[in-house]
Amino acid sequence: INATCYHCSSQCLTCTQTLSTCLLCATGFYYFPATFTCSLYCSYYVLAASLSSSGNNECTTTCPAGTYPDTATQKCLSCPTGCWLCSNLTSCSSCTTGYSYYSAYCYSPCPSMAPYSVNSACIVCNVTNCDTCLNTTFCSVCTGTYLVIAQGNSSSCISACSTGYQYDSLAMKCIITPSTPAST
Repeated sequence: INATCYHCSSQCLTCTQTLSTCLLCATGFYYFPATFTCSLYCSYYVLAASLSSSGNNECTTTCPAGTYPDTATQKCLSCPTGCWLCSNLTSCSSCTTGYSYYSAYCYSPCPSMAPYSVNSACIVCNVTNCDTCLNTTFCSVCTGTYLVIAQGNSSSCISACSTGYQYDSLAMKCIITPSTPAST
């Protein structure tokens, strides 16, 4: 039905009817997504076809999330696993879902030196004898038979209340043991 085939410009493998609007570049050419053109030269950063949404080796002024600009090679290189934003292979600033941030890296699970994940950040628990920390200074579950003692925005773990005191688990503190009336 009056179908007409057009030849794309030499730098394009596929194009639209305008012939110069490339959708896929020929081998050795770089794609410019803003103008839908292909060129032999890229004076910015090259995003590999395996990382680009167009399937082309793209020429870009800024590397997308999940990649970083490598000035030595003029390429956008993949961030480390779990890293959403990075400036190089050893410096993440934001993690992907399921990973937690600690000291410029993304972990899943958190490393032993900061084993607790709170709001996608691995934290160090500074409470001795603590099994589960809510933040760096507040323990919610102590090791073994240790008792959680709340002290404002922090807590500690103690082995037992002092003589004359008993543990109140709701208040998370030791309270004076109520005296029993003497029997007569």
